Amino acid sequence: MQSFGELYIVTDYMDTDLHDVIRLNSKISRQHKQYFMYQLMRGLKYTHSAGVIHRDIKPQNLLVNDKCELRICDFGLATVKNERINATYDLTPYVVTRWFRAPELLLKYQTKNYTSKIDMWSAGCVLAELYLKKVLFGEKDMAKQVQRFVALLGPLPQHLMDQIKDQSVRNFLNDCVKKTKRVSFEELFPGIEKDALDLLRRLLCYDPAERISAEEALEHPFFKELHLKEPEGVQARIDYFDFEFEQYTLDRKILRELIMDEILLYHSKEARDYYEKCKAKYPKGVLEILYQRVGAAPTASLPPTTTSNNSSACKQAQSAQRMDESMEDVDTAPGTVNSSAASEKKQQEAAQHAKNVVA
Repeated sequence: MQSFGELYIVTDYMDTDLHDVIRLNSKISRQHKQYFMYQLMRGLKYTHSAGVIHRDIKPQNLLVNDKCELRICDFGLATVKNERINATYDLTPYVVTRWFRAPELLLKYQTKNYTSKIDMWSAGCVLAELYLKKVLFGEKDMAKQVQRFVALLGPLPQHLMDQIKDQSVRNFLNDCVKKTKRVSFEELFPGIEKDALDLLRRLLCYDPAERISAEEALEHPFFKELHLKEPEGVQARIDYFDFEFEQYTLDRKILRELIMDEILLYHSKEARDYYEKCKAKYPKGVLEILYQRVGAAPTASLPPTTTSNNSSACKQAQSAQRMDESMEDVDTAPGTVNSSAASEKKQQEAAQHAKNVVA
């Protein structure tokens, strides 16, 4: 374990992503749109129930195989919405690819205390793209994107305008209302089904409090044929114990150990059982006993345990004996290896996969 320097994550093979499916297929049936969006909503319901916000939902991050099964990928910008975990820092507004970024982030009326509803706005943009065959708010600069907001949704409600501290943003919005020509959902989406249009309206609204949740969306008539077939799962909320590591500066060596501990939890019942016992005994986490917080004095080590050293918490306890070793910066951890550009042949194969998905 001390020598490994690379980490490989093996996942199920997916033929393409939803971006290529939309781009390379001239017509996508209603059934395909329903099934893609239904799976997205199920995934978001599960993710949000755990207290996780994905923060980068877009067609490129929705993988699809030849059975039309969809999976959400790229959780690199994801965060946990939990006061005990991230109470010491503000959530950054610089998340989500701009074309899919919710108005509360772009217009700065809810930038540090936003919720999982930002993912629901992005999901609305995905649904719109399935019908339009192009990005709904795909403008080159942010000003024009905001103008598109105003054209489709009208002026920002006053109670949200009052939350914008930047006067220049408020002035720009007022000018947009005067100069921008309105366009209705019906004009922008000619021929769209009534239930799809209603779902779109409930996803694309300024106020996150009024925006539909993933759980509510699954109850929407648009998914009537799919919703009753099997129950949609939920996950227990992630607690502080599992994210305690974010409070510390960890070097490469400790990160390596924690990764191995995490892997053991999925392959060793003994490790899993001991993890559950530690979680119950130390709800505030065990790293606080083992590691030094940034700017804090070293703390005492955990009491000795007789439990097998194949478990996560036990390995962490043993690490307390090695705290005299120097700490490296987290940035020294092994990075990902840059891969070369795909060959023209592979690009052609990928395009064919995307066409075959809805064939």
